[in-house]
Amino acid sequence: EVQVVGEWDRGSRELIQGVQHLGVLDDADLRAVERQSSGLIAPLTEGAGVKSKVVDALASGTPLFATSVALQGLPAIDHACVRADRPQDWVAGVADLQTRPEDARARTIAGLAYARDRFGYRAYDSAVSGLLADLAALAVRSTD
Repeated sequence: EVQVVGEWDRGSRELIQGVQHLGVLDDADLRAVERQSSGLIAPLTEGAGVKSKVVDALASGTPLFATSVALQGLPAIDHACVRADRPQDWVAGVADLQTRPEDARARTIAGLAYARDRFGYRAYDSAVSGLLADLAALAVRSTD
């Protein structure tokens, strides 16, 4: 069964058998769905910048399938997920998940590390500390 979380056009969702629309979920319910899923997809076709939903999916420990649009702003990410822009890419990715679980596991572990290393507390703390040091140095120079 395919479960869809989030907004989705009403007319389309009623036409597809085997697809359950869960709607918008709170964080606890979303985490429960992620834990029970064999894979997460981010089929975004528009938008800009880093998508926090994609980073959350990487951090969930569940294999991620995403379009190039969904992965915008996330450099060097292909080792941590399956990039799928065409229907055959989605099919091949799901087939690999079923026939090569060790590859899916490796991508999942890489996704966890990617989310932690680039978006975790230490990465945030390091970025903020560097910014504050630069600002302090600039302030000292401007008073000289």
